[in-house]
Amino acid sequence: EPNSPESRIAGRRILSQLTEAFGRMILGAGFIHGDPHPGNIFIMEGARVALIDCGQVKQLSTSLRLRVAEALLLVNEWRQTGGSPQLIEKARVAFADFGVTFLPDAPAEAPAALAL
Repeated sequence: EPNSPESRIAGRRILSQLTEAFGRMILGAGFIHGDPHPGNIFIMEGARVALIDCGQVKQLSTSLRLRVAEALLLVNEWRQTGGSPQLIEKARVAFADFGVTFLPDAPAEAPAALAL
């Protein structure tokens, strides 16, 4: 039943499993499933998740995985502290490493907004 307490629990479990799976792929194994659309994500009994069709994958270098981890830590710090000018600058530099640039007239908070 949609919006039932059971469906909300199942939804949280599914989201948690997908987050853990992609976290392990990106930060641990160094590869990522490149085609995670709903047709490639099976929900099994007990709200367990199975990813299928790993025909599109991307291998991530150690340096890229470290940059992703640093970006995630910046997002977490932003959420915990509400941000600061120093954190905005750290985010701008971190996202520039991913090839993200901002227009000269972009608000100073643009890197933080991107992170969130």
